[in-house]
Formats: sequence, structure tokens, C-alpha cells
Amino acid sequence: MQALIDYFSFKSFISLDVMRVCYALGAVIMPVAGVLLWLWIKRRYQLIDAAYGQGKSWLRQLTSPAQRLWLYGLFILLFVCAEIVWRMIFEYLIAYLQIRDVLLQMQTQTSNQSLNRCPG
Repeated sequence: MQALIDYFSFKSFISLDVMRVCYALGAVIMPVAGVLLWLWIKRRYQLIDAAYGQGKSWLRQLTSPAQRLWLYGLFILLFVCAEIVWRMIFEYLIAYLQIRDVLLQMQTQTSNQSLNRCPG
């Protein structure tokens, strides 16, 4: 029961394993879910599918194959950058939790040492 109270009072944080699972879900499942959502929207709403088809044909008319290759490359670069930022966010969160744990350990060690030194 005390663990549950500590959790809701933010005396204890979620474990690092939970954060690692959330990172993996976000890095893999969110992009896949985004693609699946886009495909579902295209199939579900004819107007969006027609607008997408029209925009795609206009883009093919207005750009050369080399320009389209650059656009695909830019998309891949931006996707990789987004994945790196996602990773960095979780690295900072994990580092914060590890620093917090070390500081709490140092605090308890310091308080235990001061209690041992006090004449009692």
C-alpha cells in the first residue's frame, strides 16, 4: 500500500523499464500507426482520396524526377531527425531519473552519517 501512496505522491517514479517500453512504442508503433491511419482515412473518405490523387498528379507534373528524389530524401532525413529527437528526449528523462536516485541515496547516506555522529 505504501508503494502505491509513494507513486501517487511522486515520491517514487515509474521505472526505467517502463520508459524504455514507451520509447520503443513511440519509435516503432507511432510511425506505423500514422501510416495505417492515413491509409484508413484515404479509404474511408473519398474526398480526401480524390484530393490526394489530384495533388499527387500535380506534384508529378511540376517536379522533375531529380526534384522528387530530393523530396523523398528530405522526408527520410526529417524522419530520422524526428527519431533522434524522440531518443534524446527519453535519454534526458532517464538521466534525470538516475541523477535523482543518486541524489536521494547521497541524501540518505549524509543524514545517516550525521545521525551516527550525534551524541545520543
